[in-house]
Amino acid sequence: LYLSDDQGIEINDSLTKYVKERGGEVVYSQTYIAGTKDFNPMLTAIKESGAEYVNMVASYGDFALALNQARSEE
Repeated sequence: LYLSDDQGIEINDSLTKYVKERGGEVVYSQTYIAGTKDFNPMLTAIKESGAEYVNMVASYGDFALALNQARSEE
C-alpha cells in the first residue's frame, strides 16, 4: 500500500524494482488516498494475495489506523 502522491509513487516504484531485481515478486500493489478511514478492503486483498511481506508507504496516522485494522482481522 502506498500513498497516491509523488513521494508514495516514487518509493513504491523503487521498492518494486528492488524486489524484482533480486528475484522477488510483488503480488499486490495499491495506492490509497491520505486520510483513508477504512483499510479493510485493501487488507483483505493483501491477505488473499498470499503476500509474505507487506510494505506501506504512509503517514504515521494512516499507518497506525491500517495496523490496528489489520490486528482486528486476526
